[in-house]
This record gives sequence, C-alpha cells and structure tokens, in this order.
Amino acid sequence: MRLFIAEKPSQAEGLAKVLGGARKTGSHWDTDGGVVAWCYGHMLELAEPDDYDPALKSWDFALLPILPNPPRLLPPDPEKGRDGEARKWNKRKRDQLEAIGGLLRRASEVVVACDPDRQGDAIARNVIQHFRYSGKVSRLWLASTDEGSVRKALAKLKPG
Repeated sequence: MRLFIAEKPSQAEGLAKVLGGARKTGSHWDTDGGVVAWCYGHMLELAEPDDYDPALKSWDFALLPILPNPPRLLPPDPEKGRDGEARKWNKRKRDQLEAIGGLLRRASEVVVACDPDRQGDAIARNVIQHFRYSGKVSRLWLASTDEGSVRKALAKLKPG
C-alpha cells in the first residue's frame, strides 16, 4: 500500500480528491492511488528533562546544562495540558499519530506530501522515524493542492 502523509487535513483532502475514488475515514482517506493520512502540524514534541531522568523533575542549577544525546521526540501527553482545550488537542494529535503508525505498518511505500519546506519535511519524517519505518520513501514536491499542481507533482515524485 502507498501511504501519503500530508501536513494538515485540508492538504490531505485536496490530494485525495485528485487521486480519485476518495472515501474518508476518521483518520485518513482511502483512494484509488493509495491512502492519504494527515498530521496536525508537528505531531511529536521534545521530551521533558524528567523523561530522560526522574531526578530532573525539579530544577537544580548543579544539573545544568541538560544536553540529551540524542534528543528524543515524544507524542503529546493528553494529561499534560494548560487547560481542557490543550488536553483535548493533545489527545487528538496522539490518536492521529497512532492511526498513522498503524498505516505505516502496512505501507510498502511512504510519500511525504507535506509543505515543501524544512518544517513540512520534518513533520512527516519525524513521524516516519518515530515508528521506525524502513521501507521506500518518496517526496511529493507540492506547493498547491489544485488539481493541475497535484497531477504535475505526482508525475514527478522525487526519491525520499
């Protein structure tokens, strides 16, 4: 199965419609050209100091600087939110991340279909790395989701 990972729901929808036969589920679009899933921007966040070592839960200048090597990216914790809205958003991102993980386990190819900039590329690649996907990765270089632009970019997929 070919899995496209878009940066946001609207981007996924535009791509899905061009791929044809688009049928939306809760977490992705099934299309004639593959499955199109979406992120909600950055789906992973830098680990907190106490995620590395519980002793770092309270600040102590004697323990600074904290330089994790390598730094870890973790899914957002729905229990850690400034308010109810933040906790709800963290849960939504975490649920979508898990859905993408399930799709990655079935994918024979992943197409990064996020914005064509460093941030867009990092959004999908962090998710791919988080789930340790090791199959084929391609890049859809797409700045607009109108039908002509999408068709042109699909004809010129780049190696990951």
